[in-house]
Amino acid sequence: MEIGLTLGRGAAATVVKPAFDRVQYWIELLQGKHTSTEEMVNDLDILEGLIKDTDSSSAIHTLKAARGQAEDLCASIRDVLDDAKRFARYNHQHVPLRCIRKYTHNIVGKPSICETAERIVKLRSQVRRLQEILTPFVGQGMVPGIAQAGRLQNHHVAHALTEGHWEGMEQPKASLFQYVLGGEDHRQVIVLVGMPGVGKTSLARYVYEDNQVKGHFNCHAWMTVEDSCATKQLLLGIISRLYEEANVRLPDAINIMDEDELSGMIQRFLKQGERRYVIVFDAISRRGQLKLLLDLALPDKNHPNYGRVIVTSRNKDVTEACDHTITVAQLTSPNDWSLFCYKAFGSTNIHPGEEVCQLRERITKLCAGLPLAIDVLSALLAKKEHSQWSNIISELERHGNLGAATEILETSINELPNMGHKSCLLYFSMFPKSSTVSHNTLVRLWIAEGFIKRQTRQTRQAVAEKYLSDLVDLHVLMVEHSYKYGRPKNYKVHDLMHQVIQKKAEDEDFCASSCVGNQQALEKVRRLSIQTKEGDFRQNVSLSKLQTLFISNKIPHAPKLLASTIALKVLSMEGSLIEEFPKEINNLTHLRYLNLRNTKIARLPMSLGNLTNLETLNLKGTLVSELPKTILKIQSLHHLLAYRYDAPKRPERHPEVIFGVKVPKGIGQLKELRTFSVVVVDKESKIVKELSNLKKLRRLGVLNLRRKDGSDLCDSIAKMDQLSSISITAMDDEYLDIHNMSVVPPQLQRLYLRGQLQVVPQWFTSLHRLVRLRLSGSSLNEDSINILQSLPQLAELSLIRALNVDQIQCQTGGFRNLKILDLDQLHSLVSIALHGGSMKNLRKMIIRNCRSLQMVPLGTEQLIQLEELHLFDMPNYFLERLRNGNEDHTRVQHIRNIFYYRKGFPHGSIEATMR
Repeated sequence: MEIGLTLGRGAAATVVKPAFDRVQYWIELLQGKHTSTEEMVNDLDILEGLIKDTDSSSAIHTLKAARGQAEDLCASIRDVLDDAKRFARYNHQHVPLRCIRKYTHNIVGKPSICETAERIVKLRSQVRRLQEILTPFVGQGMVPGIAQAGRLQNHHVAHALTEGHWEGMEQPKASLFQYVLGGEDHRQVIVLVGMPGVGKTSLARYVYEDNQVKGHFNCHAWMTVEDSCATKQLLLGIISRLYEEANVRLPDAINIMDEDELSGMIQRFLKQGERRYVIVFDAISRRGQLKLLLDLALPDKNHPNYGRVIVTSRNKDVTEACDHTITVAQLTSPNDWSLFCYKAFGSTNIHPGEEVCQLRERITKLCAGLPLAIDVLSALLAKKEHSQWSNIISELERHGNLGAATEILETSINELPNMGHKSCLLYFSMFPKSSTVSHNTLVRLWIAEGFIKRQTRQTRQAVAEKYLSDLVDLHVLMVEHSYKYGRPKNYKVHDLMHQVIQKKAEDEDFCASSCVGNQQALEKVRRLSIQTKEGDFRQNVSLSKLQTLFISNKIPHAPKLLASTIALKVLSMEGSLIEEFPKEINNLTHLRYLNLRNTKIARLPMSLGNLTNLETLNLKGTLVSELPKTILKIQSLHHLLAYRYDAPKRPERHPEVIFGVKVPKGIGQLKELRTFSVVVVDKESKIVKELSNLKKLRRLGVLNLRRKDGSDLCDSIAKMDQLSSISITAMDDEYLDIHNMSVVPPQLQRLYLRGQLQVVPQWFTSLHRLVRLRLSGSSLNEDSINILQSLPQLAELSLIRALNVDQIQCQTGGFRNLKILDLDQLHSLVSIALHGGSMKNLRKMIIRNCRSLQMVPLGTEQLIQLEELHLFDMPNYFLERLRNGNEDHTRVQHIRNIFYYRKGFPHGSIEATMR
């Protein structure tokens, strides 16, 4: 009897409690309260913790299925939290009319309160069920010494091959230089062949970017060749790179040209005048593909123009289409051990202890002479105690030496400090092989995906940047390019690493790259990158679980795909040939990141305001000139990028014409904005005053500033204590009245000003962290140079039509940290004098079209760090003074690379004629 009563009570509880909870949540949501959502946040934290804690457990089917369900559940919880925010919209407004608005909004709002309350109850019960399944697996399957991340060490160790550590590869390096710089004056094709991870691309990149090679050729292009890449896309890439370097505008009809038209353009371009070209085709896998490119695009062997084509391939059959073959072999003893010691300990002169030396044979056998495997394994071991090395190596050896590099890469992924690092690395599988991705793009995407959690006293951006630094330190991620002042510009992963993470991402249902023939089970994927050719992606597919979608090509049925992705949080359609804003986006209310960069979109709909969770809106390169008023509803917006350049091409280099966007009045309501570029100042000057409300801004771009607006802009900027970058353009180059800045943003690092200043503002003396400064049309006097040269951290200075002086005097110790100096169209400038110790760290000097300048700066011979001198459209008498035996030769003879250009086009190096 008692047992039956107990069972009856239990059954009643399972029915009554959910119903009670449903009513309770309904009432709370109606009132705009957060109690229920706070409980959901706690559930989300618990679930995410369980996913992390079981990441290294045995990959049995039960656990894998449960983890997949848990990740789907986390996504659903985040969606509910987004919906619940709407019901709290009027929570703090107690005026009677506004209370009526609140309850009306919450009753008729979509989704309805009843539906949301029902989902909360259902999701919370699923959390409890998955907790019971996952908890027993916590901590299982941990490999001692591998799955427990240690403290990062040896941060100073960079990628050996990319910084010139070439022990064991001297012969292929010397051969490649010989073939590229010597030989006959017609097209020669050189192939670097070898197995993956042996260093082919690193070697090709090293030679391609060598300053002597750069000066030997005046046309350069680097192309990474995917197996699935269409010939037309490769031809388009080649001509785009050649035209961009030559400062020539591409024809408007370039995208609709066929292969014959594109190949004809390339042939005509390379056959003109004395053009000498070097073109790299990286990672070509098929002989036929290479032969087709050579036959279509590049002048044949009988044409006298000096051309070199460098090819990297793992396929020996490709050599039959080439003139010279260089085999890049695996490293052998002692070079493999020397490279390992260099990477693990920072020097080849350090003699490791006996405990490490005893592992030498096992380590070198495991790495199989592959620099990539040595690179990653050394980073993996370097952050461990030496006593742990043997266990780690033993674990790797269980998988056999065949495919050692792949196994080491997989282990390095499992070894990452936490689940967030792993997700950030796996995210590179969303991009095509060999892609470079910018620093800011990665940070914004990772935050939008939820990989980055805010930590004590650290913003999410700071945490994301720390993750980037960690991944580089562990050698699983490479910095592809950096700014001269040190900050990384963009990143990439090695092709073999890309192959590993792509497979791992698909095995774990993290994401899928949709190529031809690989479109099964897309209904289950959470992230999808469509990289097919036009028309290849099938239409009858449901993407209801999809959270992230990249569309890089023209997919005719893209609207139908978007209609089935109601849970989407990240959408990138960059470069897609769309001309109208897809109306299906209006229903993606959970969207946090929307990238429409370089599309043909010219107008945004009023329904944009539906995207109330949006954090990043990228409209760079579009034709959008005005934002709808409804953007003010997107209170969560952090990054608003909306501008495009119209760069006038030859015959003379003029400043790029920039177009920004008009914004509605009330833009100051978007108080979460961090990036706001570029806003067009309105006639009433109200926008400039509203900027004072955007106190969290880090980057600001302002266009069409009038003299009367200057004081208000200074007042607004003075309230932005986090600002690191400012770009201000005056209307029609009129006077920039920005001299009365009461408080200078203490974090300011980059400053770009276009318009008349006449004198440098006095507040420039407070720019203690400024690293980049570009002044255009400033009409500065001689005294202004004294202020500029005292800036302690200034690393890059560009002066474009910025000086009304006939001489520049750089005082002793001036410009002490300057690394790049760019002087452009300073037509009244006659002489420059560098007094003792000024510009002592200068690496690169650029002088463009300074018609009155008589000679290189006096004191140039003291610039012992100066590596490059670039001279654009300078008078013949200026160049004659540099030649061997003439007046200025001794001043520049220590400079390794001196280049000159005519009408913006590379004309070669005068290094040979000077000596």
